Amino acid sequence: MPEVADVEARHNVIVRVQDGDDWLSMEMTVLQDYDDSRISVVRPESGAWPPGRRDVLLERSTLSIFDVAVGDTINVEMNSGAQKRLPVTGLVHEFNYFSSYISRYAHGFITFDTLEWLGEPTVYNQLYVTVAQNAQDEDHLSSVRNAVIDKLGRCGYEVIGFDSFLTRPGKHWAYDFFSALMLVLGAVGGLSLLLSGFLVVNTTMALLAQETRQIGVMKAIGARRG
Repeated sequence: MPEVADVEARHNVIVRVQDGDDWLSMEMTVLQDYDDSRISVVRPESGAWPPGRRDVLLERSTLSIFDVAVGDTINVEMNSGAQKRLPVTGLVHEFNYFSSYISRYAHGFITFDTLEWLGEPTVYNQLYVTVAQNAQDEDHLSSVRNAVIDKLGRCGYEVIGFDSFLTRPGKHWAYDFFSALMLVLGAVGGLSLLLSGFLVVNTTMALLAQETRQIGVMKAIGARRG
């Protein structure tokens, strides 16, 4: 399609991972090509790259909610109830991913071989698309997205939903949160400046009030106001 600049397919599945006596939700992702990630870019942070057969790479923010380290083995429970153990062989960074500290989801990257071993179908279930031009025009973005959905439907693929939050033109996913935070911090900073000004003035006036007699003597012998 001439309106489309680039596409990437992925597979995402939500599983559970054991963290001590508790269980966390975890999003497992298979990239189309680990050596050529171009949309919502994923890059190695430390350890192995790309993931090997029957192991997992964790998104680095996962460590903020999950007590695990590179070299440990995690226990993963699939939707079917089957459990498998996967070694953690490295950390990665996905630039457009919700931080696990905020989403409370762990996030891992695996291969189709591992996915098949876990008992999941080895097919793509997500499509990432970038537009060829006018990427900052929200109306154009919506029209291209609808055209892609229509074409997929004619090809026999059912689109059950799309992301309207992460795809806002020119805005980071945390834009609204940080805009509100900066507004609050600016208001608190302005109020602090005003109150500190009153404090300085009142402190200076109190000091001068204690020196009234001395100031009077100074003026009596010719001191000027300055």
